[in-house]
Amino acid sequence: MKTFKLDHLTVLQSKLRQTHHDVRRAVSRYWFQAALFSIAGYGISSRELSVDLHLNAAAETVVAVQSLAPNPVNAAQTKAPVHPMNVSMLNFSTEGAAPVDRSPAASPPPTVQKSRPTGQGAATTRVNSLGELANTFQNVSFPDQDEVFEPASKRQSKRQKQLAYIQRFVDIAKTEQNKFGIPASITLAQGLLESDAGESPLSAKANNHFGIKCFSRTCGRGHCRNFTDDTHKDFFRVFPSAWESFRSHSELLQSARYRPLKKLGARNYADWAYGLSKAGYATDKKYAQKLIHLIEDLELYQYD
Repeated sequence: MKTFKLDHLTVLQSKLRQTHHDVRRAVSRYWFQAALFSIAGYGISSRELSVDLHLNAAAETVVAVQSLAPNPVNAAQTKAPVHPMNVSMLNFSTEGAAPVDRSPAASPPPTVQKSRPTGQGAATTRVNSLGELANTFQNVSFPDQDEVFEPASKRQSKRQKQLAYIQRFVDIAKTEQNKFGIPASITLAQGLLESDAGESPLSAKANNHFGIKCFSRTCGRGHCRNFTDDTHKDFFRVFPSAWESFRSHSELLQSARYRPLKKLGARNYADWAYGLSKAGYATDKKYAQKLIHLIEDLELYQYD
């Protein structure tokens, strides 16, 4: 019995030695292949781990983005209301402090421009995008417009220019009255207004003192010039001299449109003023009142 146990132990030891020997021989024989398999296995396991990590990271990113995105229902409920920009949105302090705009997204306050009187008699310095203005009306004033706001020095300067214009053309106006029956006061008043006392671009560059337009279909070179009247461009006559402009004005008032005015006589300047306005000499609704104001303010009726 003892002998059998020793034999069995001997056999096991022999097998272990044999197995150890086989393993060493296999390792020494196939070590290179084993190394390659080990490297390949490590690479595959690393790649799987990397892919798994990337997938997990992407999933976490999607979850994070979804968590940051606002809920459409909640967004609609929490969105700040849009209010119109009007005075009801301003908080006026009772202590004289400046008004504060408490609207949700306050925009810069709109620019408020002071309105100025408009019309043919209103002085204006605006640049018209359509072209050069025919008249800027810088040298004429009227009680319901510029004279209310002007300093005395400016009114005096205008007055001097108006008187100089009258002195320059009074004899021509008298000549036209004697020849055509047009009151000299009307001629001078229209010339003052339409030419801005001789300093409008139209009168200075085209010798046109009465805003006479050109309706010729065969307008030759130097016969007319383009200026802006009110809000649109028009062709205006160009004259070699101021005197020819006065004569053309007299001839214009002999046309059928203005012929009924001759019945008024040469001393009824008020009816002449309203008659010119009614016949459509100018688009300004206060044209007659402006002519009458100039005649009476400068005492032009003395030349009739």
